[in-house]
Amino acid sequence: MLPIGERIRSLRRDRNETQEELSLVLGVSYQAVSRWENGDAYPDIELLPKLAAHYEVTTDELLGADEETRKTDKERRKQEFLDEISRCIRSKDRRKQYETALAAFREFPDEYRFANCAAEVLAYFSPVPREEGLPVFRELTKKMLEQPVPTWRFFALRLIYVYEDEDRLKDCDIYVPPMILSRDTLMENRYMKGPFCSAEKATAQKQLNLFNLLTHCFTNSFFRPENPEASAALQDLALRVIDCLRDPSDDRDGWLNRRMCILLSKAWMLFEADRKEEGYEALEKAIQLYELLFSIPEEEMLLCNSPLFSEIAVTRSGSAYPREIGVPTWQPAGSENEILRQTIDIRKISILFPSVAEEPRLKALLNRIPSAGS
Repeated sequence: MLPIGERIRSLRRDRNETQEELSLVLGVSYQAVSRWENGDAYPDIELLPKLAAHYEVTTDELLGADEETRKTDKERRKQEFLDEISRCIRSKDRRKQYETALAAFREFPDEYRFANCAAEVLAYFSPVPREEGLPVFRELTKKMLEQPVPTWRFFALRLIYVYEDEDRLKDCDIYVPPMILSRDTLMENRYMKGPFCSAEKATAQKQLNLFNLLTHCFTNSFFRPENPEASAALQDLALRVIDCLRDPSDDRDGWLNRRMCILLSKAWMLFEADRKEEGYEALEKAIQLYELLFSIPEEEMLLCNSPLFSEIAVTRSGSAYPREIGVPTWQPAGSENEILRQTIDIRKISILFPSVAEEPRLKALLNRIPSAGS
């Protein structure tokens, strides 16, 4: 680890800067800079942020902290932000939750989960006046839309269509492919006519498109609506519709992941509506499905056990593919575990149940299950 004087000299020379030029930037004499670099003195602590900003490094880097230490400190800092956000969720302090997430984003602008968290609170809870929140919201969602992972773009679009001014929604058209031009629809068209016409492939693609459409309709959101009773009823309706599309006697099917998520959302709504016993019943069912989900080998594809979806198979994370093709070769080994880890760790879901978070019954349910992706 270089002494700070040697670090200053190295940074200055990389800039082709003289000691006198650096002294003018900092408002000190060039003799002071010389003493620092020779190890005869140290810069005042008040000068360190200015010195670091001038050379576009962090104060840790200026002081010579090694890479592993900096990495550890960053992860510790991120976890502190996440812990504080969780406390705000439990206490329903939306203003502080927003401020904490925004501060985390400012400190770690490439951590899209912080951008997403701050934008979600703005969209669903309006912790600050709209005229104050909208410019920040646009900054956050712009950052999410510009990066390459489709998941974050989807999250950004979902929030934009909740919070953005309607006359600006058209600006998002470049990120929202029309349904008629979606890849799945185009693939169906490919197999319906022309040189690649295939009744079997067309049938499989039609089933895949229908499955994805239904899955999208049943996508639940972990945000408290104005009427939790009505939301719980909607989740129950989604489960009944799915049961019409499957064999209810066998949980090990392609709807497993979706049913688990819907039951979690239903449990949350029931707890919010103070229907505690029904909430525990839904949560118990969700955890049973969760345990079943992680007992299934990562490479196994799940069937839907229905003539409507006889030609498709589904991964543990809920991604559907034609049975004949299976999981595409570009999807690396272990990615199913990673997808599930990013989607939900059910052990941490207790933050959504503040009214029962400390109850032994809830803790007993959560403690019996494995971590996501294990």
